[in-house]
Amino acid sequence: MNHFILFSAFLSVVSLPPVYPIDRIQAGQKGECRTVFEGDLIEPFEFVVKGLMEDYLGPGRDLVLIRLVGEKPEFTGVVSGMSGSPCTIEGKLVGALGYAFSSFAKEPIAGITPIADMVAVTKLPQEDRPWRLPPGTTSQWEAFEEGSAPVMEDPFSQGGLTPIATPLSMTGVTPALRKHFEKWFRAMGFEPVAGASSGGSATRSGPKRARPFEPGSAITAVMVSGDVNMMATGTVTTVEGDVVTAFGHPFMGTGASSIPMGTATILNTMVSMNRSFKMAAGGEVVGELTQDRLPAIAGVVGRFAKTISVKGSVKTPAGKDTFQLQVARDLGRSPYLVAMGIASAISGRLDVGKRGLLRYDAVIHVKGADSIRWSDVVSGEKSDSMVFAPAVQTGRAVATIWQTPFHSPPDISIELDVRYETTPHEEVVESIFIDRPQASPGERVELAVRLKKAGGGTSLERFSMTVPVSWAGKRVDFAATDADMINRMSLGVGGAPQPESLEQLVRWVDGLRVGGYLYVVALRHGVGMRSEVDVLPFLPPSAAMLISRDATRELNYQGMAWEKRVARPGTVAGLATTSLQVLRY
Repeated sequence: MNHFILFSAFLSVVSLPPVYPIDRIQAGQKGECRTVFEGDLIEPFEFVVKGLMEDYLGPGRDLVLIRLVGEKPEFTGVVSGMSGSPCTIEGKLVGALGYAFSSFAKEPIAGITPIADMVAVTKLPQEDRPWRLPPGTTSQWEAFEEGSAPVMEDPFSQGGLTPIATPLSMTGVTPALRKHFEKWFRAMGFEPVAGASSGGSATRSGPKRARPFEPGSAITAVMVSGDVNMMATGTVTTVEGDVVTAFGHPFMGTGASSIPMGTATILNTMVSMNRSFKMAAGGEVVGELTQDRLPAIAGVVGRFAKTISVKGSVKTPAGKDTFQLQVARDLGRSPYLVAMGIASAISGRLDVGKRGLLRYDAVIHVKGADSIRWSDVVSGEKSDSMVFAPAVQTGRAVATIWQTPFHSPPDISIELDVRYETTPHEEVVESIFIDRPQASPGERVELAVRLKKAGGGTSLERFSMTVPVSWAGKRVDFAATDADMINRMSLGVGGAPQPESLEQLVRWVDGLRVGGYLYVVALRHGVGMRSEVDVLPFLPPSAAMLISRDATRELNYQGMAWEKRVARPGTVAGLATTSLQVLRY
């Protein structure tokens, strides 16, 4: 069935009202804005013009400075979630409420974004999702995991009017995780609040529960839905056919976008000395937000955005539970949203404190390439990071393929299997021994690795190998360690990968070592090279020099000559080394 026909009864087919010219704005003029304070009722509230702030947002981009008046706005102040409230003078549309002063303002002073700038956003050509922004640096992931604010540029950091904060309603997120993510969300311009349900769900199920959008009604950008819900709430400014504008300021400033767009019911407007905000319950996903620009966001009803599907299971001594998520495909934040959703889904099913052991297996299905598979183990006597380990590792894997320079982020889906055990098991590599300091090619040597268990006790893992002929006259270094250290060593001796296609990038990620094992490797000197994502550790020097002129190929002078791994009952950490001198013939 054609979605546009399906939604024909849903749409308020409204033409734009007459527009009040910005050049006629004068101090002292009175007007009216409209928004929802509770339920679905759109209520008016008055304002008085203070003046016109010319070029405030750049050349030709003005703001109308106003003061809200009347019993309700004087009590609430400028409310997070009012963004987009349409404002009129003499019944003619001036624009949308979009800006306010920061927290603890003593007067309800706000800025109106002119409607001409907002409507111009809807006239921009529909781009094929350029996906320009990278998903973040290592330091940003560290800040995310630690619960500190990421380092992000703030164009409004010098003070004055700033975009009205957008309330981000969350359900299925434990209070501890909401607290953990607070600084991160606020750094992105959100006001994180506990969500609620009014009986609907943020699903793509047509108009049966939805209401027509109209100027002043609530609108949401649905970032995560399913067993965990995260939605950003604002106000509709205009409705023209199937096209809507809202917010009166950028959402995340991504330009062309593709985010599910939904309806909402306002459960309450919470008044605070710090910053008042709307508490919303999600309705139905009814369209797609397609533009996220400086003056406004814009969307189309009846079109639906692609999402990242996440399915998982969590097994505990109490039984097995499953979860499903749909995550918005945002330029820079999808990997973080994936991680937040997974952490929330796991945390809500682990009512066991911070002690224990988690094993997890993950698969990322990538359209146009092979799947990425890995497994890991995290353990702790008192670990705040247990629920974050699988979440962050999955998010970072998504980030790696999300920032591919080859084309827009691929269609992906994720499967995650988590098993919880009540008893932690952690081991540290204490030492590695070899049965002789020298050996001849063809001789068999024995190695042993001693591991010390947290809380007491040791164990021994034994390995044996025949010394290859190619090792003659070489010194060989043996290392016993964990997956993370082996991956770092591999980059160190093999060089950074230089993929030339999505398929190569996925293959490299899929080839990384996984947790839950003790690894023993042998490293020796010799001329080799990295060719795109493949490591050719030992080549004749003349051949290596001949084929190293390609920019995707890099010479290296050390390589991994042998590798073994053995499964362990828990986590492994630490590093121990020893050496073997191989005799000449």
